Amino acid sequence: MTVRIYTRKGDQGTTSLRLGERVPKEDERIEVNGQIDELNARLGMAKAMLREQIGEEGTYGGEIAFINSIQSSLMAVMAYIAASGQEPLNEKLYEDFTAEMERRMDQLTTMPAFHFDLPGRNSVNAAFHLARTQARTAERRLWGLSSHQEINPVMMQFFNRLSDYLFILAVSVKG
Repeated sequence: MTVRIYTRKGDQGTTSLRLGERVPKEDERIEVNGQIDELNARLGMAKAMLREQIGEEGTYGGEIAFINSIQSSLMAVMAYIAASGQEPLNEKLYEDFTAEMERRMDQLTTMPAFHFDLPGRNSVNAAFHLARTQARTAERRLWGLSSHQEINPVMMQFFNRLSDYLFILAVSVKG
């Protein structure tokens, strides 16, 4: 039997959250998850472009595996948001991701001082900048949602650090 992806239930402008609640498609939780979904897609594009440029090995090979882990964690964040925070969040996982991003940034950073980076030096640089700006948009939407729904502060730190990490990847990639 083939599974159908469409249900026709959303044709009237509503959709279901994780625990079955039907909400308007413009519900803030749907908006946040849409922004995180877009971040995940942009991150996947940047990862694929990095893989094409350097392969699985090389200077950034470890970053490709780490980005895979981040992408999986973003899907878990979406589930947490879709459950309106009623399902547990693995705080330790996001604390560890945040610490690991800091460690990796320290390792990759060769800048003597902060400077802005003009996106587009190469396609990988541009792709990581797109992912970075999407991470910032998702973070802003999360802050907006936090005024109506409790959002774990560990998750907020994770998103803040993620945009920093993506910036460092964008500026450090050679090409």
